[in-house]
Amino acid sequence: MKKWLILLIAVILSLTFVVYNNSNIKNIISGLAKKGGIEPGQLTYRIYLLGIFPVGEAIFRTEKIEEYSGRRVIHLSAVAKSSKVFSRLFRGEAILDSYVDIKELNPILFKQK
Repeated sequence: MKKWLILLIAVILSLTFVVYNNSNIKNIISGLAKKGGIEPGQLTYRIYLLGIFPVGEAIFRTEKIEEYSGRRVIHLSAVAKSSKVFSRLFRGEAILDSYVDIKELNPILFKQK
C-alpha cells in the first residue's frame, strides 16, 4: 500500500511540474528566442489537453493592412486544428478573421468558421 501511495504522489508531482512548465509564459518565450522560432507576423501555439497531451495547433497571423468601409484596418487571422495523431478520436478546426481599426484599435468585423 505504501508503494502505491509513493508512486501516486510521484506521478502527481511529475504531472504538476509538466503542466507548470508547459503553461509558463516566461519559459515558452525564452525557449522560442533560443531556437529562433519567433517570426514577425506569425505565432504558432501547441494546444494541450489537461496541460499534458498535445492535441492541436493554433497559428495566428497578421495578414496585411486593408481598406474596409472607408477605414484602414489591420487584418488578423487565426487557424486552429487538431493534430494528426488525435484525428481518429476527434477532429476540429476553427478559422478566425478579425479586422481592427488602425487609429482607434477597435474591432470592426469578426468572422469565425
